[in-house]
Amino acid sequence: MNFKNNLKDLREEKEINQEELAKYMSVDRTTISTWETGKHQPDYETLIKLADYFEITTDDLLGRNNINFYKKGKTKNYNTTINIGR
Repeated sequence: MNFKNNLKDLREEKEINQEELAKYMSVDRTTISTWETGKHQPDYETLIKLADYFEITTDDLLGRNNINFYKKGKTKNYNTTINIGR
């Protein structure tokens, strides 16, 4: 998966709305929305703050690692494979 999906799933797992996350991040709610729709991406410092808030690594947040989301008894496993050419 990717950042936009991970962010939305993490937010929903934590049972907070965009407004609550926006308040914590000191941004407008529409900014959270643009991140979750993939229209924009946060800067480096903001990615770190988001990762700290959700208690995950930036690699997890960006979808570079396997992470599990637990939503209403269901597990979503996002598996990312990176191919490195020789």
